Amino acid sequence: MKGGIWLVRQLARVVVGGVVFVAVLAGMPWLLLALTRRVLADPPDVATLVNEPLSGATLVLFVVAGAWVFWGWLLVGAVLEAVDRVRRPDHRRLRPPAPLYASVSAVVGTVALILDGIAQAAAGPHPADDGATGAAAAVASPRTSGMLALHAETPAAGLGTGVGGMDVGDAGWLPLPAVAAGAVSAWIWAQRRRQYQPQPPRGAHRDDPDLAPLPARPDADGRVTIGVADGRWLDLAGLPAGGVRLTGPGGLSALRGLLVTVLAATAGLDSGPVAVITAEDLRSLVGIDGDGVGVGGLHVIESSDAAPGVAAALATGGRRVLIVRSRAGHPGGWPDDVDRTGLTVISAGAEPSLPSWHVSTDGRVGRPAVRLAVLNAAAAAVVLAGLRRVAPQAVPPPDEAPPVTATEDPRQPVAAVAGAAPRRLRVTILGPVCVESINVDGARTPVPLRRSASLHVLLLLAVHRGGATSGDLAAALWPDEPAHLTARRLATSLWELRRSLQQATGADVVHRDPVLGGGSRHQLDPAHVEVDLWRLHDLLDAAGSAATQTERRTLLRQAADLEHGELAEGLTGEWLARPREATARHCIDVLTYLADAEPDHGIALTLLHRAARLAPDNEAVQRAVLRRHATAGDLDGVRRVYNALRDRCAARSDLPEPATVQLYEDLTDTAVTASTGAGAPERTPR
Repeated sequence: MKGGIWLVRQLARVVVGGVVFVAVLAGMPWLLLALTRRVLADPPDVATLVNEPLSGATLVLFVVAGAWVFWGWLLVGAVLEAVDRVRRPDHRRLRPPAPLYASVSAVVGTVALILDGIAQAAAGPHPADDGATGAAAAVASPRTSGMLALHAETPAAGLGTGVGGMDVGDAGWLPLPAVAAGAVSAWIWAQRRRQYQPQPPRGAHRDDPDLAPLPARPDADGRVTIGVADGRWLDLAGLPAGGVRLTGPGGLSALRGLLVTVLAATAGLDSGPVAVITAEDLRSLVGIDGDGVGVGGLHVIESSDAAPGVAAALATGGRRVLIVRSRAGHPGGWPDDVDRTGLTVISAGAEPSLPSWHVSTDGRVGRPAVRLAVLNAAAAAVVLAGLRRVAPQAVPPPDEAPPVTATEDPRQPVAAVAGAAPRRLRVTILGPVCVESINVDGARTPVPLRRSASLHVLLLLAVHRGGATSGDLAAALWPDEPAHLTARRLATSLWELRRSLQQATGADVVHRDPVLGGGSRHQLDPAHVEVDLWRLHDLLDAAGSAATQTERRTLLRQAADLEHGELAEGLTGEWLARPREATARHCIDVLTYLADAEPDHGIALTLLHRAARLAPDNEAVQRAVLRRHATAGDLDGVRRVYNALRDRCAARSDLPEPATVQLYEDLTDTAVTASTGAGAPERTPR
């Protein structure tokens, strides 16, 4: 028995020793060879070694050389020990403990993998082999213009939406700075509205996962982020100065993503990069015509022959110019007299003179640590349309704030008017905003607010029924400005709001309570203020606990009567997106629920069309409208609603969902069969 155990142990030692021996003598050089090929593909020159001995490329070269020396020492030591064992088998040797010696290969392998990551960061995303050979393959390195520009101080990982970005369904993937851009964030909220599935009303509180607010805009110091690399933001400067060719199944999507992120980041600015593209390329890339695009920073030209001259003229002001090509590059080459400084060609066509980055469908380049923004054509078209409609902020900049005299200290409370009869304040925000004072006899008087910031403060307090702190109000109104600059602006806006409302009602209707730790909490006084949104929430909660279906429907009909459009219709602000979407979903749920139980087709269609007005691109609502028209026997209505939906989809280079197309065909086939008595017509398979 003991002899068998001893034999097993000896065999195990032989197996472990053989594995360690093969790993050290074969595995380590295999890793080092792969790493060396990448380093030698573009080695640092002598000037770099002398002038920048601590640069990334130089350090990688030195570490690789040291790793080869270490492996050589291990190889020589193993050979000498084997020879010594043969010559003097009984001689005792002094060598490292067995566990340490056995772990050498694991440590060496780990170091090699770390060095590989360092080399990738220094050399840029390693392009996949796309069949280029000879001279073309020799220039297929993104290091043509130096190292990638990474925001080393701004980690992209751990921000709550994956590694530095957000999946936007089937449309693609975007880095967080692009998500936070105004037109892009508006498109994301529109996508959420479009994909929402109506459900029975269940109270005022909503915990829909896709109602989570979008991530705050990261501090990019004015740089344009086009993706992430190794957990850091990938700056636009990470592209080779001369340009890059985006290949692979995600090449066109990455080209759209790059175009959209650059234009969204510089929307409304007089500085930053600009893009030049032909009308034909724009049409093939995003499906829209160049005429009337009107997007700032996007220059649409008729012919690619004009690209060099137009781009060079734009670059004279020091701005970076992207020449976007969805097909082949400039056919006649670049004229010799054109200065290419500041020009970058981004192409998805055949450009043998450009470095090649192989992009997968999800935007990953070469290896998973590098990811570029990707968008499909429909999404890019919608975002570009949103950029065309970029409007100025509704909140005035600091220099537009009216002066406050020494006797009008906004930090002091507003005194109530003595002898004035208190009046109620009615705030209507379910639709266009209306602020009125109501006398005891029911007469209504509009309440003017001089500052748009004061109106937004009133809206915030109306949305947040329990009140909001000064810090919360300032962060919502001026998210990109430091707190010490917004404190005075908020105090001035609050003072003007309280004074205007006090003059209209005869009472101080904005309560202010101190907060533990400093600051104040502000809240509208429900004894003097009525808000239609509060009434909507109360009715939803009451309907949720109603004892009978009759009582429930009565309460929900009252809630439906409050809907007159979007929350704060006509006003803009990043903070409005989430409460606006939540309120729209409440109204859609109420309207579709009442329509389902309504026997009168006319009333039901009116309710459904009101829901469709809130979500014109939501095909679940549109399908409900189609079914009700069909149930009412209105085949013309079915065709009219479907054709309008199809036209809206075509305007954004999209198609109706397959479920909607199938429903339309089933409804029209059934109607034709019922009217003619013939079988359903055969259709060409889609």
